[in-house]
Amino acid sequence: MAPKAMKAMAMKSGAKPMTKGALAEALATESGLKKSECGKLIGSLGGIVAKELKGELNIAKVDVTTSPGVQKRFGVDGFPTLLFFSHGKKYEFPRQDKKGKPLPDTVERMVKFARGGFQKLEGSAIPKEPTLLEAILAYPVQDLALVAVTLAGTMAFLSGIIYWFCCPARKKATKKSKKA
Repeated sequence: MAPKAMKAMAMKSGAKPMTKGALAEALATESGLKKSECGKLIGSLGGIVAKELKGELNIAKVDVTTSPGVQKRFGVDGFPTLLFFSHGKKYEFPRQDKKGKPLPDTVERMVKFARGGFQKLEGSAIPKEPTLLEAILAYPVQDLALVAVTLAGTMAFLSGIIYWFCCPARKKATKKSKKA
């Protein structure tokens, strides 16, 4: 998530920007993706957790189907994903114990994680912001094709307008027709 977007969301939540950290929930609302019961549960719990932590932390909810760069940048491969950011590191809310056994998704666990439980985990460095080219390439190919066709059409239209007003041959033909 871009720092500007995070700061804007923080202002809405009433928290001071980046005081203790930021909690972000990455969701996928695209109808083509199957949503599990667990995913629906986490989504609704996310709202309760946000109310519980309001004013303590910056809280964000991101739909990665409309922001594919966020999904790629933060390595979100399952939905929903709960991430915590603190002191330049990213921590992912644990969904399984060390043996691979699923852990319950409860408000208490999520709040405990955000209030300091994340420190028991090994965090990873927050990935750098993508360059403009990387951001463009993060979008699906069909979206890029639409952008390319739109740009080509706009360039053709503008070229025609410029030709119409600037072409010396057209001006000479117009002067000859006025003399006749």
